[in-house]
Amino acid sequence: MADQLASLQAQLAEAKAAREAARKQVEPKWAKIYDSVSSKRGYGIAPVIKGVCQGCHMALPPQLNNILARMESIETCPRCSRLVYRKELLDVKTPDDPKPEA
Repeated sequence: MADQLASLQAQLAEAKAAREAARKQVEPKWAKIYDSVSSKRGYGIAPVIKGVCQGCHMALPPQLNNILARMESIETCPRCSRLVYRKELLDVKTPDDPKPEA
């Protein structure tokens, strides 16, 4: 058990260091919004699926949905203030496995 605990603590420290390195690459304005919203609502980023924010389950204005589709800027949900992104634009598609011939 002690070995497992030590291993998990090392993994946690490594993940925290990676998170801090990533935070340094983000503009302070967006980090502040993320911290503020996540402390109040549990998480600060939500995907948009079919025009609906998955954080508050409200439909986004069509123009905001179009802005998100262009992926040119970071946007927030007008209702819940979470940072939002279009999920289908970030999902990685993997090719279907070739079917074995019979």
